[in-house]
Amino acid sequence: MQAGTTHPEPGPYGLSPPPPSDDDDSGGNSILHQPPPQPQRPRSESSHLVHVVLSGAIGGSVADACMHGLDTVKTRMQKDGTSGHTSKYSGTFHAARSIHRLEGFAGLFGGFRAAVFGSVAATTLYFTIYESTKHLSATVGGGGVISPSVAYFSAAALGEFCASFLYVPSEVVKTRMQLQGRYNNPHSLSRHNYMNDWHALKCVVKERRMYHGWGSTLARDIPLTAIQFTLYENIRALILRHQSPTTSPILAVLTTDILPGATSGFVAGLVTTPLDVVKTCLQTQGNPTKPRWQQLGATTASASLPAPQPTPIISSPSSSSASASASTIPSSSPAPSSSRGSGGPVYYDGMASAFKGIYKRRGLAGLFSGAWARAAWTGSQSTIMFFIYEALLAYGEGGGGPFSSLSTARQLG
Repeated sequence: MQAGTTHPEPGPYGLSPPPPSDDDDSGGNSILHQPPPQPQRPRSESSHLVHVVLSGAIGGSVADACMHGLDTVKTRMQKDGTSGHTSKYSGTFHAARSIHRLEGFAGLFGGFRAAVFGSVAATTLYFTIYESTKHLSATVGGGGVISPSVAYFSAAALGEFCASFLYVPSEVVKTRMQLQGRYNNPHSLSRHNYMNDWHALKCVVKERRMYHGWGSTLARDIPLTAIQFTLYENIRALILRHQSPTTSPILAVLTTDILPGATSGFVAGLVTTPLDVVKTCLQTQGNPTKPRWQQLGATTASASLPAPQPTPIISSPSSSSASASASTIPSSSPAPSSSRGSGGPVYYDGMASAFKGIYKRRGLAGLFSGAWARAAWTGSQSTIMFFIYEALLAYGEGGGGPFSSLSTARQLG
């Protein structure tokens, strides 16, 4: 190199050394007295995954706990009037006021412990599967091979399927306790009478009904979660692409976290209401081999109870019609009249028969009973869950990481 035209050699990591100073002893040659700053070491993928899973588990569990009371109202409204009796509730607010006035907080928070324990276990497993699958989809073939919407939908469906093995038993207990309320509750809508959640679980295990309604739960939750997460990821990515860098922090939170969470949860909950109604009906109907007074915890010596009347078992279309018409189970009271079809309690042997029976007895309104309460619950739950989820991600990782929702959304986009 010629004098006067020397250029500083690039330092390690591609960093250029500082320009020479006038008081340098080297006669113009730069001497680095300190090593260049070391680049920050990226965290391992497993560390990011653990952080994301914990963030999702905390967000989902807190959201489920906060919204349990509204979930109880929704469940009561779905069961209300299904046994041939006159409906007790005229709407969401009327149902909430009635339950609180007649039963107190014990009625609104029946099955709370079962719901929380099941939520912690299930959401932890769900986010493990969801984030791992989504990250894998983003890296297949160097990225861009799988459509983002397909990746979100399939990851959510697979995560929900795996989580259902932990979630369904707690869902059975929670739903039955929500309909029952407290022990010996005169306002109970349940055919059961458990002392507490633990007693309910032991009875469910003894009856071998831990996974009763597993198929209907999957039929509800896989579409629900897939629609919810697909909408959330796409709405959030769309907002982030068009958001101005000068957007205020409060407005940024409202538009990128709260709005996508509320919208995705509300829409997903509303369109899957019929599936939820069928699930609730199948999981809470009594044992077809027991009279109703035995299911309520009483004994056959209760002479004051009315004699059991035959209750039809409605079979799926694939079942024999002759067998279906001949099959009966005992019930504690005569079948009351109904405006649609025959009144009185019935026993459904599957989703198809439940859909057909509910529609015949209560019409389309029956399949969408509690729809607004359910949509409000899923929308609120989704908002809380995603807000906590994204906040914990941002707090722990500065919004980055290969498994973070935003990072993966950009990779998939």
